[in-house]
Amino acid sequence: MDTISPLALKQSYPYVSLLQQFYNGGSFVVSFDGCFLVCSYGDDVKLMSSSDSSTLRSLGGFSESSTSFTLSLDDRFLFTTTDNRQIRVWELSSHKCIHSWKGYGSVKSMACHSSSGFPGDDATTVRVWNM
Repeated sequence: MDTISPLALKQSYPYVSLLQQFYNGGSFVVSFDGCFLVCSYGDDVKLMSSSDSSTLRSLGGFSESSTSFTLSLDDRFLFTTTDNRQIRVWELSSHKCIHSWKGYGSVKSMACHSSSGFPGDDATTVRVWNM
């Protein structure tokens, strides 16, 4: 019978790349394929290349900074929220906002589910919107 060697864990975790052009903290989301990330910059939302930190697209039209982001499971749609409870759905192929509504409270986090459900929470309540 073969003896199984103990699992050796890394002792150091160096970063592979550094994306530091303008990011100063806050919410961000990485695409499922790892090709881009989304973050807030002032009143704009930036789609950034994860390979070279270049700006792929800037989404404007916000009256304040976005507080939370999530992507659909196929990376086709971006969901954004702001402190004024505005929730927007962006179609990434056209870079256009295709749907917008006011949430019931300040949305602090979001996630997409394969059932087309879209849960968001305001730290005390979880709401699910059927998209």
